[in-house]
Amino acid sequence: VAGPASLGRAGFVVAPPLVALASFVLMLDLGRPERIWGVVLHPFHSVASIGAFSLTVTFVLAVATVVGLFVWKRPGAAAVRALLVANIAFALVTMTYSGLLLSTLRSVPFWETPLIPVLFVVSSFSSGIACIMVAGFFLSTDDRGADALWTWSTVLSLVELVVLVALLVQAAASGVAAQHALGELLHGSAALLFWPGIVGAGIVFPIVCHALSHAFPRQVLVLASMIGVLAGTVCLRYGIVDVGIGTIEAAGTVL
Repeated sequence: VAGPASLGRAGFVVAPPLVALASFVLMLDLGRPERIWGVVLHPFHSVASIGAFSLTVTFVLAVATVVGLFVWKRPGAAAVRALLVANIAFALVTMTYSGLLLSTLRSVPFWETPLIPVLFVVSSFSSGIACIMVAGFFLSTDDRGADALWTWSTVLSLVELVVLVALLVQAAASGVAAQHALGELLHGSAALLFWPGIVGAGIVFPIVCHALSHAFPRQVLVLASMIGVLAGTVCLRYGIVDVGIGTIEAAGTVL
């Protein structure tokens, strides 16, 4: 977090509103806003309640970090280290819980695999870097570490591609329900999310941008590729959830 306008500090600035947005979406998913307090106050009742509790703590820590760095401006080194460790710990839980929640739902065979939480965690790391880079583009005058982050983002895109292919191969070798979800993803209702969004914008485009970094203006390529990663992340989450719900609806129609 060194430097008054560093990439790290730019990331901390955008963290609270992004976590607040995630909390709002979770509240909408619960249907009744008042239910979120019951989930938060009983954090070990289920995977969903663990996630809600972690999201709440992550927001509090993000706000505390911003206050310490930008309002108080003179937190001790030990306090900064403690905040960073706590931020990382709860962020990891938050990144993991959504994919873990899906993988425990036996009613959707396409989700019932450890590859789902792995895919979501890799995607979370990738989109986290993208958020930092996009925020840094507008808020930071110190781009130290930007090249390393961009390289890591490209590596994560490759890892995401490998995990995604493994998920698709597993689904193809599974039962009818998983194969139905796979078909919807590849050439059905979610195909436009999968090919242009997940594969195109989220994986292939960022890799190509990084490969062309010596031939075109670097800043433009960085910004474009990171926007692609963010778009791909949204398409990935929506597409994976959509085809899973479609499987449940299809099964209900047959019954």
